[in-house]
Amino acid sequence: YATNAQQMAKMWQLTGGSDGIFKSRDALVEFNELLNEMFILGGSGTREINASMYQLTQALSSGRLQGDELRSLAENAPYLINSLTDYIEKIYNAGKATDEQINLSYNDLKQLGAEGVLTSELIVDAILASGDSVREAFSNVDVTFEQIWVKFKNQMTKLAQPVLRMLNDIADSDAFVKTIQAIMKMFSVAMACLYPILQAVMM
Repeated sequence: YATNAQQMAKMWQLTGGSDGIFKSRDALVEFNELLNEMFILGGSGTREINASMYQLTQALSSGRLQGDELRSLAENAPYLINSLTDYIEKIYNAGKATDEQINLSYNDLKQLGAEGVLTSELIVDAILASGDSVREAFSNVDVTFEQIWVKFKNQMTKLAQPVLRMLNDIADSDAFVKTIQAIMKMFSVAMACLYPILQAVMM
């Protein structure tokens, strides 16, 4: 749980905090939750998820997705890339006649990346806009206990938001990150106690 929260704290800091691409911490939590569900829908394992999160964080902090970062996400997080492609197609095709509409291939997406079109803002908007379809697809998937545990941790992060908002004055400082890490460590101890109880209930 601490790792998950630290990951979000790092993403928040690297993307500019309250002045960055996420309008609020709630948006960041929702973004992270949708990513987790996309990874599951795409069949990504732990290695693929870790690689994807690293590359995605790099892309968001640099301002655009391209090159090796795009290639890595295409390999390790296909559902995410499909959602991004669908979003771009929907924007471009809106109001156009059928014969004027486009269907983007991966090579087209690479070209858009090289041209600087795949900005951080576009990526975040695409993921958040896919929320309803992702949740609907996810509701029909048989998930493992480990995946349920991840979703539970995300819900705990949501519940922690009022406390985190109280720390807004130091949101972009090292002190904020250290404070969040300390809070999450305390949560992780509590969650570790609950884990065997939940596991017993699932059996």
